[in-house]
Amino acid sequence: MVIRFSVAALTLDEMPVQAAFAGDYVSATLAGVDQQNISVGNVICDPSQPIAVTSRFEARIVLFQLKVPLTKGYSVSIKEIYGK
Repeated sequence: MVIRFSVAALTLDEMPVQAAFAGDYVSATLAGVDQQNISVGNVICDPSQPIAVTSRFEARIVLFQLKVPLTKGYSVSIKEIYGK
């Protein structure tokens, strides 16, 4: 689902900023959108350059408080969450 809105404000480490970049953990105040249409995990991108759909990706995964150490060949499951 594509939702059009504008970014009213950005904060980084509780300080207002004018821009954010890949890897930044920001809070965004959005204007022109119903809060019920927004959820954790949504992606914000430029409507003229939408994020491409892919069947492969590379990720760096950080895990905390493991009861069993992960080693090469250890089988894991990744939960896939996507919009309709």
